Amino acid sequence: NAANLEGITEAMMVLDKDLRIISVNKVMEKLFPDRRCVGEYCYSLFARAGTPCPECPAFLSLLHNTVNRESAIFQIDGRNMHFDMVASPLPGRPGGSKAVVMFKRDVTREKAMLAQIYQSEKMASIGTLAAGVAHEINNPLTAIAGFAEGIQRRIPRLRELAPDELTSDLAEYTETILQECNRCRDIVQALVNFSRPHPARNPVYLNSLVEEALSLLRHTVKHHAELRIELHLDHSLPPIWVDDTQVRQVVLNLVTNAIGALTISAQGQPVDSPQGTIAITTFHEKGFAVLQVEDTGGGAEPHQLRNAFEPFFTTKPKGLGLGLAVCYSAVKAHGGDIALARTSENTTKATVHLPLFAC
Repeated sequence: NAANLEGITEAMMVLDKDLRIISVNKVMEKLFPDRRCVGEYCYSLFARAGTPCPECPAFLSLLHNTVNRESAIFQIDGRNMHFDMVASPLPGRPGGSKAVVMFKRDVTREKAMLAQIYQSEKMASIGTLAAGVAHEINNPLTAIAGFAEGIQRRIPRLRELAPDELTSDLAEYTETILQECNRCRDIVQALVNFSRPHPARNPVYLNSLVEEALSLLRHTVKHHAELRIELHLDHSLPPIWVDDTQVRQVVLNLVTNAIGALTISAQGQPVDSPQGTIAITTFHEKGFAVLQVEDTGGGAEPHQLRNAFEPFFTTKPKGLGLGLAVCYSAVKAHGGDIALARTSENTTKATVHLPLFAC
């Protein structure tokens, strides 16, 4: 009865056989202060869908007459909220009609903390590894660059002894060696920056973070002829006030996730290499810098969109399911927002809002 419902500190609702809400408690009402929950379908209220969610525990409880549990993310009042849900059939309804009671516990903060703890531990390990790699790689790079510069200094003298074609080739080769040495140094430094545990926030340009993240993926993109990355960067974009390491990782995670989506064919089968286009766009609106990463991987399914930011949720056989969870945690920590949507063109678009730097 209503008195029992009000004694429960979790959001609770009773649903009929069609998943229409019969009654709710005060906690449930507070989630939707501008809507009258009773009489609405739960999937319309939470998932904004026109049909029941196949993985919904209430739907499964009514179908199999069992207690069912599930976790999911719903966007409520512009916020992505994590819920642990339990649904149980209700016996003895008047007239023998079926009904189910559903509990929804808000675990948003717990999930964010879990992802952050894991991320901190991972970054500490990567930091140690990156420092060692930087030391071991920079020494031979310095030697290679030094010898290349030595050859460059001797080229004018070689011109007197060797054909012009030979010395021109030699000059081109040594210049390429030096450029590649500098690029390797940049990659190593990006790895070190990427793994710094607690760098201070600074005004940085989002476009620069995008380009730095992509430099780490250059090898992957270069060796997959059917993978294209399109950049649509707003060069008038003001700086943002962020931890550049975390935001660089957000970009890297989103692009890596998009590449993963392109390794699935239109028939849902894995392919040997990513095929399709990833469009990366930046612009600013209403005090925020906006980053969008869109892939032509066929569009995520509704249950994937709802659970995408859930730690350990993954659709990949070898995935850990933490990439998007880490993105969510980092963006929220900066006072921003992140959302994932399927577009009308059957693409998947991730949109990130980050506050602009207030001078």
